[in-house]
Amino acid sequence: MFIEIVTEDEQSMMVIGESKIFYRRFSKDKYEEITKRYTEQTGTDRQGKPTYFTDDQAVNDDLLDYIIVDWENVKHPKTKEDVECSKKNKMALPGNVKLQLIDKANASSTDIKQAEKKILPNTSE
Repeated sequence: MFIEIVTEDEQSMMVIGESKIFYRRFSKDKYEEITKRYTEQTGTDRQGKPTYFTDDQAVNDDLLDYIIVDWENVKHPKTKEDVECSKKNKMALPGNVKLQLIDKANASSTDIKQAEKKILPNTSE
């Protein structure tokens, strides 16, 4: 077992039923970059220190958009047609799928491989 660094060009796959979602992990720097984009100074506290507000929903949406690289066989519920891997469609994924992806993208590659074998035996290749 060894530690692997996080790179932008890496890719893993999560399989749910017949659908495949290709995703990548995110680094601390990437998370901070996205968070900074949606954080603004709102004033100062009693000691004169700046106070900030972060739009957590916007952070989560951008993080998910970054994490999901592509997908196959993700369908529209009414037409059963494949849907494009766009930010709008990524946001429309079921909540439990989004949570699984963020969890996997925040784990080490070794953790992912072990979890896929133990917890989700039919959800990854």
